[in-house]
This record gives sequence, structure tokens and C-alpha cells, in this order.
Amino acid sequence: MPLDEYLFGRLVTYLKRKKQAAESQACRVNLDDVKQRLTILARAISGDAIEIFPAEREGGYKQHNFFLPVSCSFFPTIEDNLAFYFYRVIFLHIQRQLGLNGPTRTDLTLAEAQQQAMDAALVILVELEHHFPPVARIHEQCKAIL
Repeated sequence: MPLDEYLFGRLVTYLKRKKQAAESQACRVNLDDVKQRLTILARAISGDAIEIFPAEREGGYKQHNFFLPVSCSFFPTIEDNLAFYFYRVIFLHIQRQLGLNGPTRTDLTLAEAQQQAMDAALVILVELEHHFPPVARIHEQCKAIL
């Protein structure tokens, strides 16, 4: 391959990535920007003094603390990314209410822990559909986009 074709290909790839990053940045929702709203929602539905913190990895809950992603740009619009945060808060509320706090054994492999989380998610989603039907629709929209 001639050098000019190679360089042109690399330039096009670079520009595509830069454009995708800019588009992702435009619809990104940062946890710091919506933390107060999410805290109010979590406290209103749970009746407890829930605090919201940035997650180091996947997120979850521990006692009265919910851990959420630092930012969300999974979806093509700001509204969809914000809806994901609302969905996640309500999901964690139901998970906490049911006492499903993930793996209880520390010797689980990653695959086993993920399978336990998937099994618990099915139970949580049934409760979510029953008590929060509009949020269940957000879940369906998330699945369709992802």
C-alpha cells in the first residue's frame, strides 16, 4: 500500500473517532449535574436518607448509599441518558428493598457473580414492572438502544 493511502486512511479513522467523541460529549449527563435531583428521587421513593456517590465500577448500593456512574453517554440524547439515571435509582431502590445485595460469597468468580446479578435482576425487573410501569418502559428503551 502506498504511503499516501495509508496516511489518508489513518487520518479518516482519526477524524471519525474525534467526531464520535464530540457527539458522545454533547449528550453526556454528568452525575454531579443531576445528583441533587437523583437524591431527592431516591429519598422520596425509599423514605430513607439515601446519599448518591460516584461508582468506582458498576455501581450498586450499600446501606443508605447508592453508587452510580460518574457520567452517562450510552444513548443518543440527553433525555435518554438522564432517564437511565432515574431508572438506575429506582432499580437500586427495589434491589435494596428486596435485600438483594449481590454476591454474598467472596470466593465467586466474575462469571458466577455476574450470573447471580442476572438472576437477581430478573426478580427486580418484575417488581419494577409492577410498582413503576413507566420506569419499566425506560428499561425496554435502554435494551433497544444498547
